[in-house]
Amino acid sequence: SADGGEISARGDLRLTVERLVQRQGRLIGERGVSLDLRGGDLDNQGGLISARGPLSIERLNVLDNRQGGEISSQQGFELLARRIDNGQQGRIISAGKLRLDADALGNAGAGLLSGWQGLTVTGGSLDNSAGGTLSSKDGELAISLGGALDNHGQGA
Repeated sequence: SADGGEISARGDLRLTVERLVQRQGRLIGERGVSLDLRGGDLDNQGGLISARGPLSIERLNVLDNRQGGEISSQQGFELLARRIDNGQQGRIISAGKLRLDADALGNAGAGLLSGWQGLTVTGGSLDNSAGGTLSSKDGELAISLGGALDNHGQGA
């Protein structure tokens, strides 16, 4: 669904791929979205992945969600990857609980990580500089890192 393409389903949307290039594209599941990357990468720069129901992204290696990319669900979900880059106005949003686990997590340049009912970030390092925002509207915000946290330049 790259370069402005759209794949949508009135019910559940399920994809199994080894790599997904989704620049400016849209993946929308009216009920749920399930992606199995088989250990590959997801390039969602400027793209939208949205589910009204459950959202599952399995066996993800590297996520590039920069340039205003959005991954969102009406329910809680988790992303586990070697590297997540959500910088440059990327948005990862859950109306439920959001859990992120990555060796390296980038949220610099006005990135938004938000779990309305709770946000948990675990892993190696986190770059939340230059206006990056981590938020939880009604739940706990927990960060556990084995490496560095960079929160300079109006990180919140």
